[in-house]
Amino acid sequence: MARKSGLPSKLKERRRRLRIFLFISVPVFIVLLVTGAAYLTHWSALAVSKVEVVGASAVSSEALVKSVNEGLSGNHLGFFSKKNIFLYPGRSIEAALLVRFPRLKRADLSIEDFHTLRLAVEERKLYALWCGAETPQNTNVATSSLAAGCDFLDENGFIFSPAADFTGSVYMHYYGPYLSSASSTPLGLQFLPANEFKQLDAFLRALKPLSLSVVGAGLLSDKDVKILLEHNATLLVARSSDYSGALDNLRSALSSDVFEKKSIADLEYLDLRFGDHVFYKFR
Repeated sequence: MARKSGLPSKLKERRRRLRIFLFISVPVFIVLLVTGAAYLTHWSALAVSKVEVVGASAVSSEALVKSVNEGLSGNHLGFFSKKNIFLYPGRSIEAALLVRFPRLKRADLSIEDFHTLRLAVEERKLYALWCGAETPQNTNVATSSLAAGCDFLDENGFIFSPAADFTGSVYMHYYGPYLSSASSTPLGLQFLPANEFKQLDAFLRALKPLSLSVVGAGLLSDKDVKILLEHNATLLVARSSDYSGALDNLRSALSSDVFEKKSIADLEYLDLRFGDHVFYKFR
């Protein structure tokens, strides 16, 4: 009987010692494992030491490399090196590049070899100009004056780079407040929602075959657009317009007897904001 009563106590003692062993050894093992893994991530044989840039033209390759290296500095969770070729924070670096360099439309990081990252970028194309929040009242001014202090827009209405002052009507000019009133700079912001900008821009470019030379377009309010024409004339259209319908109405008006007898140079304004009714005035 004594022998039987001693077995459970010995078993309990063994279990107690096992629990103590596991309580001590498991955390030690985890610490050793994490320390070893962290050490391996700092191994120079797997560390990024070079960044190759492809596709940069207007944006400095040196500036891009510097920004990437800044994103590689430090550690994940305080232990694992961000320079490790398998642990580099590609998505966060790409996102930071697009914010820091608004001229970039795309930025993709990929592994070239165990020491090299390849940064492929696509720059935005110069498409139009955003020239401030206020629409000029007098459209009969030199294009060089309108171009002063403008910023470039891409084909989606994204403001991305200051424009040098130049002469000539190379780019369409846009005016009006950009979408974010909280920002002190327009760079990196939309002038208009992309779909609305594309529709308005297509309408403006469709005016040229109608012998209407567009200098620029400005937002009068949340509802209307003022299109600046040569010879100090203006064309008014609603932002909510069906631009194809407005264009048809405009073609009909310009082909009427009144416009056949008058010169476009004598036009003061055309108003397309009222459906099929087109209002106009000559000087």
